[in-house]
Amino acid sequence: MVTAAHRVWVLPATREFPERLNDPLLRWQFPEDMWAELQRSLNGFEASAYFKDHEREESNADLSIGQWIRAGAVIGMGTDSGSPLNFHTDALWREAKAFVDHGMPASRAIVAFTAVGAQVLGKQKDLGTIEQGKLADIAVVMGNPLFDIVALSNVLVVVKDGVLYKSAKPLDLRMLPTAQ
Repeated sequence: MVTAAHRVWVLPATREFPERLNDPLLRWQFPEDMWAELQRSLNGFEASAYFKDHEREESNADLSIGQWIRAGAVIGMGTDSGSPLNFHTDALWREAKAFVDHGMPASRAIVAFTAVGAQVLGKQKDLGTIEQGKLADIAVVMGNPLFDIVALSNVLVVVKDGVLYKSAKPLDLRMLPTAQ
């Protein structure tokens, strides 16, 4: 199985937008001491051994992803959440955006992390598509990801196993950076 590491795009994205390391949505999900430890762990992230081959990976990534998309290869997506700089609050939509930015239609990207993802995990009988008899796992987002895949970054409601979930704690707007 050939894989594309999301770190190829997450490192440059973090260089360009280092504020993502202090994401208010992510921050309120951690106790203060764990948040402080996470922030300490991010110091000098570019020197991490995890990113040692980033220059070679970045130079090859655009070509290989474009080739897979144009060839119609079956592509499944995952978050790599938990690996350096991949946070559960943004890993999946960033992965999808990387593929859309390289020419994959948004509809195909969504299928890659739903139906194909379920198939890769051997869970296609229960997950991956909206069908009678399957578990009701649905995310409601603000906007239409078919027109702008980044709409996946604004999840309003989640239905999992038929149970409606909403954010347990509203975002404290005082945590957002203010315009200067």
